[in-house]
Amino acid sequence: MRIFRQVYKQGLFNATCDRCGWTFKSNQLRAEWTGLRTCKGPGTNDCWEARHPQDFLRGRRDKQAPPWVRPDPGIVVEYGVGGPITDENGLSLLDEDGSAITDGGNNANDVQPGDL
Repeated sequence: MRIFRQVYKQGLFNATCDRCGWTFKSNQLRAEWTGLRTCKGPGTNDCWEARHPQDFLRGRRDKQAPPWVRPDPGIVVEYGVGGPITDENGLSLLDEDGSAITDGGNNANDVQPGDL
């Protein structure tokens, strides 16, 4: 804590800076935007910080919707050059609704949805 000569000044009192802990006269402390009373001015540690200008900026509303959209085409069944997509045994890899047929196992031969 800083020791200074006790000087009487009418209307002023001794107060402690919330940041550095040193004692100053009340006219050398300022309220900060954080709510702290910190020292500012000549003969102090200049602990006071101004609020950053970016704190006062407001963002602009962004249009999230695309300018145009297409309707959902529904289920699309793709056919290869020689007809429906089949495996090496000639079995169809797609159901009637166009979804992939798998046996539910973890074999390397299983058709994954990304394989189609």
